[in-house]
Amino acid sequence: MKILIVLAHNRLTGVNQFALTLCKVLSNDGYEVDVQIDDDNRDFAFFVKGYKAFTDEIKKYCNNLYINEEVDYGKYTFSILSYPIHQSKIGNLSLKIYVVHGTEFAEYRPIREELNWLVGTSETSYRLYKCDTLIRNYVDLDIYKPAGDFFKPRKKPKTALYLSRYNLPESLYYACHTRGIKLDHTIFTPKIYDLIKMYDFVISHGRGAYEAMACGKPTLIMNSYGCFNNDLRIDDWVKEDNIDLLLQRNASGFTFDVRAKTIDDFGKFIDTYNYKDGSTNRKIAEEKLSSDKMLIKFKEIFNEFRILT
Repeated sequence: MKILIVLAHNRLTGVNQFALTLCKVLSNDGYEVDVQIDDDNRDFAFFVKGYKAFTDEIKKYCNNLYINEEVDYGKYTFSILSYPIHQSKIGNLSLKIYVVHGTEFAEYRPIREELNWLVGTSETSYRLYKCDTLIRNYVDLDIYKPAGDFFKPRKKPKTALYLSRYNLPESLYYACHTRGIKLDHTIFTPKIYDLIKMYDFVISHGRGAYEAMACGKPTLIMNSYGCFNNDLRIDDWVKEDNIDLLLQRNASGFTFDVRAKTIDDFGKFIDTYNYKDGSTNRKIAEEKLSSDKMLIKFKEIFNEFRILT
């Protein structure tokens, strides 16, 4: 079976991390996978120009990588896409599986009647777009994993990583600084799993939070939203009793807001840091976020089409 994954850019975003993970698990299971990066010319060329980290990585797992090249969509059984701009290009040449990653922006909204199968990455998108299947932005636990005893979270934290595309809030910086915690900020970084392991805890959202959990780090979520009501917001450390709320919202980096937090607000959360959350988070990731589940769910979709045809 030949499968095409269609993307709009080569940034290290949640959409592309989903595609990278999917490409790897499908290829390892024996599927023929090609990838097309069809640049939609939006205003983030400064991210794309000369930025080869993502393309170098996905080349390892696909048969062919097409960048701004014409593709014969008709030779693929399935095309897997995440932007409506590609729906009209593919037409009826192959079966289209659309993966919804965001709910706030028109660029992500699928044209439902033109699709063969619709996948939501959270309960939010699943319910909003009446999706056929829920498949989360699962994490490759063979790559995102704890890095040994030397890198375990310390009982008293000394370092923290703010993993977000947004600017670092001064109030967060000073809340850490006044407690003797060195806070660093990163946006898109190749091999982020090697960076995460260096810190005692991570402040992030969506996919970044999943990655930090898989690496065995205490993970702080602030004003995570994107759900159907504000009762599902999380301002807290990820715990076993709130992980299901976190998973109900999208993994998009755009559903995050820390503007209303003061130094004291951040400080109250930092003061409840517990290094033991790191090992608990790894167990949660193994139970709920393993990329093995992604493979199983996509194979169920493929099998469903075999039954129908």
